[in-house]
Amino acid sequence: MKFVTLSLLLCLGWMSHTATAERLLFVAEDLPPYHFINQQGEKDGALYEIVKAMIEQSDIQADVHFTPWARAYDMSLTQSDVIMISVLKTPVRQKQFQWIGEIYRSEAFFVKLKRRQDVQVDSLAQARHYVVGTIRGYGAEQYLRRNGFSETRQNLALSVEYHQLWGMLFKGRIDLLFTNTIGLEVEVPKAGFDPDKVEKAYAVVDFPDELHLATGLKTSPKVVKRLSEALSRLKESGRYHAILRRWGLTVSANAGAQTEAINTARLGAG
Repeated sequence: MKFVTLSLLLCLGWMSHTATAERLLFVAEDLPPYHFINQQGEKDGALYEIVKAMIEQSDIQADVHFTPWARAYDMSLTQSDVIMISVLKTPVRQKQFQWIGEIYRSEAFFVKLKRRQDVQVDSLAQARHYVVGTIRGYGAEQYLRRNGFSETRQNLALSVEYHQLWGMLFKGRIDLLFTNTIGLEVEVPKAGFDPDKVEKAYAVVDFPDELHLATGLKTSPKVVKRLSEALSRLKESGRYHAILRRWGLTVSANAGAQTEAINTARLGAG
């Protein structure tokens, strides 16, 4: 009995220490060039580096875990101390999360195969005549549904991962892929296809473009404040901008917000 009591006390003590230490878990999907597993099997990416710098600068205890987007989203909403590295700030999500800070901005596009000369898009209305694919649960899905796309109309196809979507595009199962800012030169070859065979078809200007660090309502506001301050310090020091530049991503002067891809087009993110 004494042994059981001692074991219970030790267990409770460990749990108390863990809770006090506030070990955080940052979660994200595998999405180049933001956060992904590189050819060496290591975690990599521009936003991953920014999060690592925040962790080091704040001297917090934290892990980073890559998992499919839907699972990362669910974890951040239902568990405390779980932070999504990049989530679009949309009106639907506004009250579901605590918003730590803007980590990047992206542009949204419809993408098509170059050889598909029959696919011509110069407006959202025109895109409704084609089958468009995107990630299930993304802000992109919500946006498309609000604008007349659905499975019943046979102009919407959903997948859980980008490599599946690229396969659907190259195999002709969808006509367009709706995405916002991933590296075509990295993501498409990773899915087993040639990025030179893909092109932007139409830029969607009214799609939300703010990617944020965010956590659910169960996380302590003190943790949110600490992380928000860490991100601000990283931007003020210039290290944030240096990381983005190293990845070929630039940020304008207005509060570390508006971005543009230099070099080739970069498309994707949720």
